[in-house]
Amino acid sequence: MTDDNAAVPIVDSHLDLAENVTFCGRDLTLTVQEIRERENQTDHQAMVTLPELQLGGVAVVFGTIFAGVPEHEASPERRSRPGVYSTAEEAEANALDQIDLYETWEKQGRRGGALTFRETITEYRGEDGELVVTARGVGVRTGQTVKD
Repeated sequence: MTDDNAAVPIVDSHLDLAENVTFCGRDLTLTVQEIRERENQTDHQAMVTLPELQLGGVAVVFGTIFAGVPEHEASPERRSRPGVYSTAEEAEANALDQIDLYETWEKQGRRGGALTFRETITEYRGEDGELVVTARGVGVRTGQTVKD
């Protein structure tokens, strides 16, 4: 790797970090291996954690906000799990919990310095102009380059 390439940040987008904490109960300060050993499952395994992102030198992450699954769309086995909602207020509360988590991580940035989060809100409207859905996304940027 040349010195010119060393300055290029690694960006990872569409990571369901907060969802893994709020809906799956995972502690993303652990390694993936530690989570997999605790969960001992073969499907829906943990794929990324904060230490793994640091080890990979990832400088920017776009963390998603997932309000959950409407109760009428959830499978019977899913209905008893976190992240299933029956009202718009419950869906909003799920999303706000995840935003709060990202903001907490912002304050706790260690190796990469302060983490800065930017929320993006996109409204999708039907042909009649009526609001159909509001999508929220969160981008994350480290305050300094992560070094080995």
